[in-house]
Amino acid sequence: MAKGGKRNQGANGAVYFLADAAGRKRVIGRDIFPDVRDVLRCKRMKCKPLSNIHRGDYVIARVVYETSVNACFILAAGDEMAERAWRHLKQKSIRDLDRDFYIADEKMNLKWSGADEVLNDPENQQLLQEFTSRKGHEITAWTDENVPDRLKAIHAKYGKASRNLYWALLLYRHASEIAHGTLFGVLFSWGATEPPRPRTVEDIRKFRESNLRHIMMLTGSALNSLIEIVAVELGHPDLAENSKAMDKEYRHTPDRGH
Repeated sequence: MAKGGKRNQGANGAVYFLADAAGRKRVIGRDIFPDVRDVLRCKRMKCKPLSNIHRGDYVIARVVYETSVNACFILAAGDEMAERAWRHLKQKSIRDLDRDFYIADEKMNLKWSGADEVLNDPENQQLLQEFTSRKGHEITAWTDENVPDRLKAIHAKYGKASRNLYWALLLYRHASEIAHGTLFGVLFSWGATEPPRPRTVEDIRKFRESNLRHIMMLTGSALNSLIEIVAVELGHPDLAENSKAMDKEYRHTPDRGH
């Protein structure tokens, strides 16, 4: 059974900070950021939930991007890397049958009723050992190469076909900030971190539309590279040409955000 944890009294400080910040006339100088309260008072904004702001689109785009990179990397590295990815999948599934979680001095445990039999299997023990460090900690990454290293390996094998994956890397950092809920990530999704900064609901609408187009173009670029590389592996150049044509057509669609 999972054991309940003690309430962290330090969290109250964060609550007080947010309450205090929300009540201030200016948290950050108005010459730098728009007053969010002015935007929220607008009639149109009351009809549109704030959840519609496209923070989630960046996170989804990052998932698509990194999945594309991983697929291309496995193709570039060959069977050995594909087998490692498969072993990583299996051992992680096994670990999920018996998980411990520690918060301060509190421990929680989630365990499947048939976990012991699976965990004690010699083959499964070998899988777990492969992804366990010398200090006994789980090795969470499926490969030692970070994203730039994976991109280098992809480029080394496929050359120009991998080029669009580099541009899509522009999504990576901002999507991470948004996913982790940082202050930068929140304000970036409102267009408040770079000029020209939105100051009205209409400005935010234009920013959102333009930025969604930007996300789609970068995500499309990553998928285009994935298709080109798969086309190379399958020996179907027409597949790559069709993908390029579709990508080009979208890029020449007028941007209504400006």
